[in-house]
Amino acid sequence: MPRISIGPDLSKIVRFLLVGGLNTLVGYAVFSLAIYETNGNITLSLLANIGVGVFFNYLSYGVGVFRSLGKQQFIKFCAAYLLIFVINYVALTIGKHWKLNVYLIQFINIFYLAPLSYYIFNKYVYAK
Repeated sequence: MPRISIGPDLSKIVRFLLVGGLNTLVGYAVFSLAIYETNGNITLSLLANIGVGVFFNYLSYGVGVFRSLGKQQFIKFCAAYLLIFVINYVALTIGKHWKLNVYLIQFINIFYLAPLSYYIFNKYVYAK
């Protein structure tokens, strides 16, 4: 009997949240350490975060969530990460201009960047 799909693959979403939680902890730790070490330089801190995140997150999402790795997917993943980087950078720059705490802004950014990342990865990077 064929499987009837009622909605998104729930197990994939759960895996994404679990792997995303790990990736978020690693990324936030790298970002925070870089902010501290660079005396608040957002650009260098995000670049450090991206440098670690691109490889770590590609492997963890590819293996743990989407069960797929490939050269084309890596290129798409890098492009998606660049888009997410730009959105994150703009939000951090605006927040810093408003004299908001950079650690708090980055924490808040997680709540909209995570669903955006899932959407982009699921629909464009790892789409079958």
